[in-house]
Amino acid sequence: MNNEERQVLNYLEKNAVGFKNKKTSDEIQIALKLPSGGKTNEHTRRLIRNLISNHNAVIGSDSKGYWIIETEQELQDVADGLKSRANEIHERAVTIQNNWSNKNE
Repeated sequence: MNNEERQVLNYLEKNAVGFKNKKTSDEIQIALKLPSGGKTNEHTRRLIRNLISNHNAVIGSDSKGYWIIETEQELQDVADGLKSRANEIHERAVTIQNNWSNKNE
């Protein structure tokens, strides 16, 4: 875990435990003086994805922020949301391919 990842995890563990205490990427970026990496704080978002994927962090997210998952219900809600988004993206990919095929008939 690099220094910035450690800072993000420590910040969330102190300030954002549970859904009701979630913090936006702006709040995290400003509090830790991280580079933004773009309008939507891509750098901070990348650090959080890496914490989840490579460092066993249990960080929940929605369109309004990030938090340390505190309960099994929060875990289930986060997992269900991710699965739903994945299904929607898959359906869009299939539709685009079908549209392409129909266009070229």
